[in-house]
Amino acid sequence: MASSYDLESGYVIAEKYRVERQLGEGGMGQVYLVQHVKTDERFALKILNPDVAKTPSARERFRREARTPARIDSDHVARVVDSDIAEDLGEAPFLVMEYLRGENLQDLSDELGPLPAPEVLVYLRQVAIALDKAHSIGIVHRDLKPENLFLTTRDDGTPCVKVLDFGIAKLSGATGDLAKVKATATGDIFGTPMYMSPEQCKSEAEKICAQSDIWAFGLIAYRLLTGDDFWTANTLTHLIAQIAYEPMPKASDRGKNLGPNFDRWFEICCNREVDARFATASEAVDAFAEAMGLDAGGVARPSAPMMAAARAQPGSSSTSDPSVAPTLAAEDTSTSQRLVKTSEALTLDTVDPGSLSGERSRSPMMIAGIVGVLLLAGGLAWLVGGFGGSGPAVGTTSSAEPTSAPTAVVTSEPTAEQTTEPTAEATAEATVQPTAEPTATASIA
Repeated sequence: MASSYDLESGYVIAEKYRVERQLGEGGMGQVYLVQHVKTDERFALKILNPDVAKTPSARERFRREARTPARIDSDHVARVVDSDIAEDLGEAPFLVMEYLRGENLQDLSDELGPLPAPEVLVYLRQVAIALDKAHSIGIVHRDLKPENLFLTTRDDGTPCVKVLDFGIAKLSGATGDLAKVKATATGDIFGTPMYMSPEQCKSEAEKICAQSDIWAFGLIAYRLLTGDDFWTANTLTHLIAQIAYEPMPKASDRGKNLGPNFDRWFEICCNREVDARFATASEAVDAFAEAMGLDAGGVARPSAPMMAAARAQPGSSSTSDPSVAPTLAAEDTSTSQRLVKTSEALTLDTVDPGSLSGERSRSPMMIAGIVGVLLLAGGLAWLVGGFGGSGPAVGTTSSAEPTSAPTAVVTSEPTAEQTTEPTAEATAEATVQPTAEPTATASIA
């Protein structure tokens, strides 16, 4: 039997999905761009290689990957819409996922290097929404990494991050019949070593929990902010030693100084004591925003020295801290566009639905009151300026130069489309090398 399939364009799988082209290939299987023969909708179809499909553990992992996203039911988890076996291909298992256009955060980081903190905050907050939902029903991802975080865009152009590949997720707690499935046996190591927690490296299955994902969360933040991996080991043995046994360095000890507040945040995320880490992903994100001097909207909060400087210079309207948020002075057009879209995305993901219902009847009065206060304040300011003679005359333009460049939030619009790549079981990572135009999210381990 062949070790993989080479399905040609036009081939119909399970009498439902017509192959357009191959999107990627890895050690466990292949991913194809397909079109449903009845609805014409496009999907990414992942099919297990024949040799792999004979392995019970691989088939179970595949079934788990198909069912877990539906249990989580989040906009920030890639949807799986179908799972079946292809009798015409020797009863090969396959699953069908939504077809996403964009790129994963690893590729984005490789392409752009360090990302601004407001942009990273947007991505982390969206990932946290998915993780909190998963953790609340007893699902631990265990292979969280930038490659499994896929960046696409909504119809309005704002970024949307989706978590991929729950194939090696640990299932426990309130997940019903799925709780009976053991994701690993004692002694097995699943996950990508670079982002594995100490308890995973040491095969301490009883310690693997939501905080194992929080560990990876901290390393992902470091990678996105610096463009580099935190660990410096060149061999797997040394890497495991760095993760689990050697003295844990501060984030700034790696030569990328993100400030003492980030160091403290990173120390909590990546604490070797499971109980010392943040309790939830959302708590970690809120603390990240605080550490980077950002408010909930991703905008830099003014620091005390900047506030003092602003008060000492009449006419200055700048309140941002340049040590925290980059200005647009040296940015190109694409970056400034990303700034606006990321701010919009963060707003979308942090709105409390309850605030849109219970308080709705009071909105007109509140708005009228706010407008009235603003008009009154504006009138007083005009009076003071006009009689005091310190402001520009009506009809003239002030020649005063702003004292600092405006700051803005950052967003990332995907600049290249890439096939997502999953990881292999055990301690090695299997990379999917796209063989065609890489435009879909599809992960193959």
